Amino acid sequence: MNSKSANLGGHKPAKETARYHLATNAFEERVSNFEHAMMCMMEAYFRYNRQALVTSAHDASVNAQDLIILNAIHMHDRPKNIAEVGRFLNRDDIVNVQYSVRKMTKLGLLERASSAKTRTASYRTTQEGRDKIDQFVAWRRELLLSAVEALGPEIEARLEDAGQLIWLMSGLYDQAARILSTRE
Repeated sequence: MNSKSANLGGHKPAKETARYHLATNAFEERVSNFEHAMMCMMEAYFRYNRQALVTSAHDASVNAQDLIILNAIHMHDRPKNIAEVGRFLNRDDIVNVQYSVRKMTKLGLLERASSAKTRTASYRTTQEGRDKIDQFVAWRRELLLSAVEALGPEIEARLEDAGQLIWLMSGLYDQAARILSTRE
């Protein structure tokens, strides 16, 4: 075996004391660092979304997923059923999506939208729900977008690149999950 195949495709070996049990070389360490950054970003994103809805709705029972689902249902101002919301958000925990929709319906943020075309229930935002979303959008512009914009003009290209990388990695994680689902 040559040295190139011995260190996993020619990637440089990690330092003698690797920081992650998941990384045995520099490439694996970069992927692990990306994953850690992504996890921390997701948690910060969820904290931010939860706090925005708690502050707006004055209800501590709501969570980040509730606001994310509320925004997904409100998107394009047309009713959506649970399956559409799950598919859009890449969620397979439909029971949790249903629970969130029921909770937001009880809070007066969503309502059932009747349609003669389908037997599947669809939901839309109520006026109160639209008001909460408008408040969230205003806070987002004031607190987040203005701070991101202040980073300078090169941030747009970096955001574009980061978005493309995250979409690519999302597909790779989904593919790996599909393969793992058939293993013993």
